[in-house]
Amino acid sequence: MKFVYRISDSFIYSSSFEPIDSRMYVIHRKNEALIIDPIIEDSLDDFLERNSINRAQVLLTHEHYDHISGVNRLRELTDCKVLCSASCGERILDPRKNLSQYFTALFGLQNEDVRLKVKEMDVQPFRCEADQTFTGILELNWLDHRVSIQETPGHSVGSVCILIDNQIVFTGDSLTNGAPVVTRLPGGNRQVYRSVTLPYLQGLPQDIMAFPGHGDIEVLGNLLKRS
Repeated sequence: MKFVYRISDSFIYSSSFEPIDSRMYVIHRKNEALIIDPIIEDSLDDFLERNSINRAQVLLTHEHYDHISGVNRLRELTDCKVLCSASCGERILDPRKNLSQYFTALFGLQNEDVRLKVKEMDVQPFRCEADQTFTGILELNWLDHRVSIQETPGHSVGSVCILIDNQIVFTGDSLTNGAPVVTRLPGGNRQVYRSVTLPYLQGLPQDIMAFPGHGDIEVLGNLLKRS
């Protein structure tokens, strides 16, 4: 787990789901944690134990396996509540819709190094479950942070962006650093992305920090210029 940012008295850490650099984020204060897109990662286990965290709020940016693989493991370690869009909640129950059933084949199209690492992972059909879902926009408080979660389809049907205190935004794969947004996977739609999600991101303050689903954090306006 790598420290990447601080907002008020909360500290944000990140870890990567190899070999495709899918990012998990953990916002931590004292013995509380808000975890975005949990992955299976030994460093997360150690982090939770070292900081005596036995309760967590989990937010999913979308339904794809590389962003949900750690949900069931996290339930074993903590008393956690998983929240996502209704579309995401329906799809994480189905290995075909969360793409775990096709994970090896999908990433077998990458370069040889990625293909070998994905093959070694031996991903099996996976399913998990949400405790709460929503449609449209959901506003909530986590500690003293104001969290606004909005559906942002295009990369997938169940995608959302998570805005915190109007200062930082977690975009999932609705915005990535280093590659164009992918809309060709099942449930993706380029036209919807351009008509719904891109205007939402462009309407946010362009100087806030963006935490993408792949790649390092960056000022939102800079990422949009490269999207």
